[in-house]
Amino acid sequence: MNSPCSRTCRFLAAAVAVVLFLAVLPEAAAQPKTPAEASGSSSCPDTIKVEQRITDLPPAWEAGLSDARPGLMMVTFFDGPPAERASLKYDSELRLKGNWVATWTFAANAHGYWIQCVYENTTVVLSRRLPETVRTCNVTYERSTTAANGLPLVKAVSCADTLPKKPDEKK
Repeated sequence: MNSPCSRTCRFLAAAVAVVLFLAVLPEAAAQPKTPAEASGSSSCPDTIKVEQRITDLPPAWEAGLSDARPGLMMVTFFDGPPAERASLKYDSELRLKGNWVATWTFAANAHGYWIQCVYENTTVVLSRRLPETVRTCNVTYERSTTAANGLPLVKAVSCADTLPKKPDEKK
């Protein structure tokens, strides 16, 4: 048998849940979309799977394959396709205790901006044009660990369609 309180309590709990959902909905909708959300894929995959083969095996040697998957080693941004070699330097940096965050800011550009992902233990690189709406990208590096190229290890890549707020701007 249902008591009047149990029906009322369930109704109130459901009402509170709806109010909380509606309160959070506008904030969630206002969040800038990342290229991953805009294009359906991440900025740089953490690892890739490649097939490699030796083309000229030296005498008395045997070739084999390891199970290691090439991990993300370096990220570069370009003004135009990477084949044009117009790589961009970051616009600002933030050095934290264990991390270093480099930020690239992109103005509107008909030529387009590209991202290139470089991986350890392979010559394969991934490149793609960033969506035209992207205005900023951050690469977070781990300062205490280096990749095979001697540069700090890439921890995360994120892009957004809004410019970063200046320290004196209020939310």
